[in-house]
Amino acid sequence: MARTATYQLRLDETTKRESFAVFHKLGMTPAEGMRIFLTTVARTKSIPFPIEYTPNEQTAKTLLASDAEKDYKGFDNLEDLFHDLKN
Repeated sequence: MARTATYQLRLDETTKRESFAVFHKLGMTPAEGMRIFLTTVARTKSIPFPIEYTPNEQTAKTLLASDAEKDYKGFDNLEDLFHDLKN
């Protein structure tokens, strides 16, 4: 497959230096490492490693609350929903 698309990203100098050292140690360029990562994401439709996330206290309470506790609004039709969104 022809490589015609480009992508740039910004990261801090420490992350760049440390990650480039790992790529070098593995015998590959950073571009090759990113290509492997992005190809795996595209092929598996997922991130190829677990992502740990610890929500703050407020977010955790909200996620664990029942729907009744979240003060959700209900609508009988889209017209009522959009009317509410506009106001």
